[in-house]
Amino acid sequence: MIFPKKRSFIFASLFFTVLCSVANFYSPLAGAAKETVSDTSETAIQLIDTALQQLAAQQEFAGSVLITRNGTALLRKAYGLADDAQGIPNTPDTAFGIGSITKSFTAVLILQLAQEGKLSVDDCVSTVIPDYPHKTITIYQLLTHTTGCPNDLSWEVINAMLQEPKPIDEILQRDKKIFLGYETTLRFEPGTDYEYSNIGYRLLGEIIEKVDGCSYEQSLQSRIFDKLGMHNTFASYETYYQAAAHRTVPLIAQKPAYPMFAISATYDDFMQKACADGSIKSTVDDVYLWAQAVKQGTLLSPEYAALLKKPFLNNYACGLEVEQNETKSSISHNGLISHFTSALNIINLTASGNEIVMILLLNNGMAPITLNLISEILLENKTPQLQIFDSNSSQEFCSKYAGLYEVSDEKIESEQIEPEDNNSLLFTRTGKDHWKQYIRFLYSTEHDAWGSNVFNMLYKFVVDTNGNVVGIQNLEDQDGTISKKIS
Repeated sequence: MIFPKKRSFIFASLFFTVLCSVANFYSPLAGAAKETVSDTSETAIQLIDTALQQLAAQQEFAGSVLITRNGTALLRKAYGLADDAQGIPNTPDTAFGIGSITKSFTAVLILQLAQEGKLSVDDCVSTVIPDYPHKTITIYQLLTHTTGCPNDLSWEVINAMLQEPKPIDEILQRDKKIFLGYETTLRFEPGTDYEYSNIGYRLLGEIIEKVDGCSYEQSLQSRIFDKLGMHNTFASYETYYQAAAHRTVPLIAQKPAYPMFAISATYDDFMQKACADGSIKSTVDDVYLWAQAVKQGTLLSPEYAALLKKPFLNNYACGLEVEQNETKSSISHNGLISHFTSALNIINLTASGNEIVMILLLNNGMAPITLNLISEILLENKTPQLQIFDSNSSQEFCSKYAGLYEVSDEKIESEQIEPEDNNSLLFTRTGKDHWKQYIRFLYSTEHDAWGSNVFNMLYKFVVDTNGNVVGIQNLEDQDGTISKKIS
């Protein structure tokens, strides 16, 4: 088995106030030491609206936003276009792919089956799926991302599947065991560590179908959507089109003319199949109904409602990230699928007792990163600055970040950053974990925030007291590791 290594390079004295972490998950608690009055401020909402309008004008943002306080909407608004070709704007009623927020629905289905006595979360997967090869992995470990299964199939495997001149359904049926991770090598002993895994949640969908005796889509519809009145939520494009044949349904936002995420049409089809790891389409209003059901435990007994929100490793519970400190508690999850990104956060402020719910569903942009911007305004009383560049100012601004960065990780040799046009940097990583991606300047509060166009990650550069760039931090890293600039 391959056991993951933790980064250990500590350079903490160099960086400014840490921005709330984002990547697979956004942490609304990080860096927020006190409750401010801005959560009720009309001025804060106006600042948020202005910032989102500016991002939309720069084609950095398109989607719907809902922010509530104690059940009252503070902001319910849409930005940008749902369909560039037709010139159709997004509205608060537009539907979007919610990506991995789907995982919380999958978790509730599993816990419903458990409370009905049809399975136990402590059962091994092989109890339900006898030919599953990893015999010691339990259903609870799938729910909490502690199986040792990798995040997903390698790009090499996916690309090989997609290059075949066959329908996606035929490929997925033939390669079902590959898709469910039968052939993956575990990265650590099950139950001993955490690694986010889409494969694990697809396997939970297979378990649901076998135990519930119907398709994953049917389980979602009867057990969740119908019970909560989520009439504008669909398990997949197929179920959406089936509903459209009988009634009026909301428009699903399309890929924009200039998407931040460049994804092939074939891969897009692959990612839009009904899957328990991320296929649901919904609206901000329906996601709000879901948020309330999760918070109140509407669909589960008290025992299983508590288990749903009980964090295990890495603040991850069952399909949800759950955090708490002396001033706030939060339940959250983000999503990314195809050109869609999403973010859901339920925050309870200890001093006032106020509940703040923030929902972002986008067809262009980076929802978790935009949510970070909103939180800095709403909960930390900060004022963002968005910069509009011409080609000359962009090159000048970006050049100070260029250089070679040293990483204390045996799987990574180095990170090279080069300035590009359109306020972007080309970020190249060498070594076993290698890739290239563009990161774009997004906004500034006390520091500059940069977002990845591909991996939905947020970075901040570290500067010394003279304003010189000395490192870069990927805020996905739980230990706050910083890569030191060496040239």
